[in-house]
Amino acid sequence: MPEKWKFCNRYDPYTMITGDSDEFPTDPKGSLFESGTGLHDLSHIHVLSSTVDTVKQIYHGVIKLKWLEKIERFLDSNEEFLSDGPYGPWHISRIGKSSGYQLKLQNNELGFVILLKTVYAKHDKPASHLKIEVSPHRIRSAGSCGALQGNLDSIAIWLLEEGWKYVGVAVHLAVDVQGWKPKMDFMQKLVTRTRTTKDFRGISDFQLDNLSEISTVYDNGQSFLFGKASALQMAVYRKDLEISKRDKVDYFHDVWDKDGKDWFESDKCVWRIEVRLHHGIMREIGLGLGGKIESFRESESVLTDVWRYGLDRNRLMLTERYIDPFWQLLMQDVQFCLPPSGVAVRRVKKKDMSNAGKNVAMMIGNIVTLAARRQMDAFQIVHMIQDMALYEDVRDYLKSKGYREGRLFEMVERGLKIRRLLGKAA
Repeated sequence: MPEKWKFCNRYDPYTMITGDSDEFPTDPKGSLFESGTGLHDLSHIHVLSSTVDTVKQIYHGVIKLKWLEKIERFLDSNEEFLSDGPYGPWHISRIGKSSGYQLKLQNNELGFVILLKTVYAKHDKPASHLKIEVSPHRIRSAGSCGALQGNLDSIAIWLLEEGWKYVGVAVHLAVDVQGWKPKMDFMQKLVTRTRTTKDFRGISDFQLDNLSEISTVYDNGQSFLFGKASALQMAVYRKDLEISKRDKVDYFHDVWDKDGKDWFESDKCVWRIEVRLHHGIMREIGLGLGGKIESFRESESVLTDVWRYGLDRNRLMLTERYIDPFWQLLMQDVQFCLPPSGVAVRRVKKKDMSNAGKNVAMMIGNIVTLAARRQMDAFQIVHMIQDMALYEDVRDYLKSKGYREGRLFEMVERGLKIRRLLGKAA
């Protein structure tokens, strides 16, 4: 915590009422916050649940040909369901290139969505061919990070050849509360490092396509979004409205009844504060801690520390000096999986490859220039680069810049457009 920001002193209201001393001991869990400018009673605010809401695990490897051929054969014959593999049956479909993958296997009942076969590499070349997204109810039912990682790894063993490895995990951490709502000056009081902020006039599930439709229904400033999905993002929104739109009321009411210690009142608003960490951010945090965070299991010991880091990067202030008592409560009282380890969370980008990196960038540029003359498209160029003996150097260069593997395609595609539009093809 930077020295220029201060936490409020916390006290137990009961001790202050019954005590006979002029000075009262502070209480790290007290609901009475003293900021130097006054007292703030937060006894009416209740944390209903603190959960890992989403996990997106990415694997690098080669797809098993027999399963790839079977899935594609099923799709070619208009079959929709695949009964094989762990956690089947699966609904199978082809998906658009914007996702970065070509195939999707889905079982919402069990809470898994599998994205298979990256668009940025041939299926028989090692690449980030597998991404598994996990739903809140699956994460909760797994019981522990280790158990969930075992579930995910069993899917990787099913679909990938031996030698696969973890290459990234994205995590969303969520807290649901009653008794609090953003004040009118919420946007002005929130100090954030991001340049991207959105104030939606209404409910939003930020994964829904019809956000504009939903936001016209509830005209009361009930959703806020800070940051980009490709970085550190924070969302603050009315969870009770969102679950109604998605028909998830029974599930979440059951969670809040069990976790809320009899505080949950179904007729009152529930606000969610959610910190979303892209796999690139988790990787940088791992490097900052002197290790690595490429899998969900590797994130377990620092999830609470990462939550606090996210709230500090998007910090609600009471005054120029004091953090808002509610934000302090979220930072000090909430934990995920394990108590805070006390480590100082900081992000470190992998160091550049210096001259080697420049040489790789020049090589890619020259290849694109020559390929543009031959009227090759971006997919052909990327596949050609991946077939080169020097492709490992290209991958190292991308990683050193903090780029995902799919960034190569974006670089090539942009380079082609520039050369063709500006007449720079060799």
